[in-house]
Amino acid sequence: MKNPFKAFLLFVITILTISVLSSCSTPQKGFNYSKHSKKGHQLSKQATKRNKGKSLTEYKCRGRH
Repeated sequence: MKNPFKAFLLFVITILTISVLSSCSTPQKGFNYSKHSKKGHQLSKQATKRNKGKSLTEYKCRGRH
């Protein structure tokens, strides 16, 4: 390209295209550790509240059994 304006315009278009394509959100892959942590903390709080003042031999589970 002999025209510097065309070369600059091509460079700007390339940068804009790369930025638009890279800004697309991708779905999360793999294990969601924060969700697992929040759920475990919530279940722990519920179990503590449910079993408050009881000994460990009188522990009640969530009803899975």
